[in-house]
Amino acid sequence: MMIVTKRTGITKFDELRGEKGKQVTLGAIPGSTVEHAPVLVKEVLNTNLKIVSGYKGTADVRLALDSGEVDGFSIPDFVQSNLLGQNKERRMGRIGAALRKADEGSDRA
Repeated sequence: MMIVTKRTGITKFDELRGEKGKQVTLGAIPGSTVEHAPVLVKEVLNTNLKIVSGYKGTADVRLALDSGEVDGFSIPDFVQSNLLGQNKERRMGRIGAALRKADEGSDRA
């Protein structure tokens, strides 16, 4: 799953796909699923992702997200239920969309 901010204007996964797909910049942690997942999504699903790797941990990625340095990040599916279940980030107005190709028909944003 990818989380992107409201400022991207993206609400559906397919908006990232293909040559004319919108570009988003994702923060990543080297050697982790936070890095591997978006690399695979970019290559396999032909998405317009810019991946900025080198953050030491999720706290650094969140700071980059808050400062506007990156537009979002990828999280493992087992984390999603906790993040979206609490809904704290969305109430604070930071999360624009939680994107999953499998959820294209549902409205999670």
